[in-house]
Amino acid sequence: MAAAAAMSLTVTACAFGPSPSPSTSSPAAVDGQSSAAAGTPTPTADAKPGSVAIFTPSDGITLSQNTPTNKWAALTKDIQQALNDGQGASQSAATAKPEIKTTSSSDLAAQSRAVQDYVVSRLSADDKDDGATTIIVAPVANPDATTRQYGDYVRQDVTWNANASTDESDEDRTRRESGERLADALTLASDSGMHVVLVSNQLQGFTPDLFVAFASPREIGRIQAQQLVRKLELDRTSADNPKYIEVLLPWAEKRKDGTEADSMFVSEAFAGIWEVLGPYFQNGKATSPSRILGPSSTEDSWQSVTFDPSQSDGTKIELAERLGTGNGQSSKIHRIDGVLAMNDYVAAQTVSALEDMGYTGSSADINPEISISDIVGSFAGKVDLQRGAVPDPIKAPSATEPTASPSAGSGITLPFGNGGSSMSPDASDDPSWPIITGYGAYVDAIPQIVNGKQWMTALGNRKDTAALLAKAVASLNAGTGLDGLDGVSPVAYGSQATGNEADVPTIAKDQLPVAASNLKSILIDPGYITPADAGL
Repeated sequence: MAAAAAMSLTVTACAFGPSPSPSTSSPAAVDGQSSAAAGTPTPTADAKPGSVAIFTPSDGITLSQNTPTNKWAALTKDIQQALNDGQGASQSAATAKPEIKTTSSSDLAAQSRAVQDYVVSRLSADDKDDGATTIIVAPVANPDATTRQYGDYVRQDVTWNANASTDESDEDRTRRESGERLADALTLASDSGMHVVLVSNQLQGFTPDLFVAFASPREIGRIQAQQLVRKLELDRTSADNPKYIEVLLPWAEKRKDGTEADSMFVSEAFAGIWEVLGPYFQNGKATSPSRILGPSSTEDSWQSVTFDPSQSDGTKIELAERLGTGNGQSSKIHRIDGVLAMNDYVAAQTVSALEDMGYTGSSADINPEISISDIVGSFAGKVDLQRGAVPDPIKAPSATEPTASPSAGSGITLPFGNGGSSMSPDASDDPSWPIITGYGAYVDAIPQIVNGKQWMTALGNRKDTAALLAKAVASLNAGTGLDGLDGVSPVAYGSQATGNEADVPTIAKDQLPVAASNLKSILIDPGYITPADAGL
């Protein structure tokens, strides 16, 4: 059997047709954040915990806290903990812990060989009565430096050109051969009765028993746009006094080796942003100080807001040009209400740039909700204090109808460059601090959220996802299947071009938005970070 397995794995996978663009459709979020699953199927009484093999990418070397909270090693640890706690196991199997093997790989080639070796060893094992086997694989996608800033779990499907030509590069050939080897190994495992779970990234030519979805680029853009709409109260805003919002979309058109970078991530991220903010720009309730985005902008306008974050002071230079303070432009500090910075790295650079420009205050000055003392007080059991907003005027003051300078935190600001106003763009000088959004829940970004410089961040729901995955694995190994398991729903997977289009049971927890008001309940209480990490 081992020989047959090894031979089958050496055969090149059959072609699946032209490689499709990586799918970025967002699986429908499963309602509820609790890891409890009331509808968990009851395993058979004599079910054994079986074996679980977890294959993830390596985290890589981290030299500082300037890194997203969600890393592969952290997810592996949470899954192991949930499995060892017996979540989802039957009464008889709860005391027995599954055999768990973990492997991290730096690239797809190493991972495909590791999975192949494991499958062959399981098929040739002498003991066939130690229970079922579930293989959990997060295919290595090797994201570029910009994409890596969003965290390890951002979806990047592993695809290749199955119709290889003679001019195929060494890199493309290695990727194709590694991907085909991984798909072959998992197909053999599935055909031999093992269960296969894919995490975060889909794999060309293979359909798993369960898919675990984390963040897609569209979801990352959408959740930040939604928070801006809520915080700036755009539904109550008038086109006569619009909110001024800049969208910073980090993207380097060229990789370090000079090749063209894939634009799929940034275009999909902007699509998520525009799905939410587009209507407000189109009806005039929102505009950008730079006038890059406006009523005529569309989902295809993503290139207009991209910039290269890898350049020295790239974010600072970009903001200075957009706000009219760079290269000897106006010395006035122009009004800006919101900056969608896409990730915590760019958000940190934005905070630094705005401080250098002379902007003052914090996000609590706009539609105030909570103070630092309230956050500290919540650790002593006090109830968080929620403050109401001071309404913005429906119509902006004009040069012919001046108003007195507003008091700090009043919610009243003087616009500049309002299309219907006689005010010139240089007539205002408004250093009020804007709302800044990010993504990744960087450890070193949390103090910035506490002090109000950054309004919010977000991250994938790693803890509850790991707990639900453990329940699903227990059900698979017990032979009871996934039907009726709360939090698992069929979602479209794969494509017709790759020959694996199907509805696959999927775990897709909602993204977790984090602001000062819920930082304790979302990040600290579940154990993502400690109070010390937050500077508390």
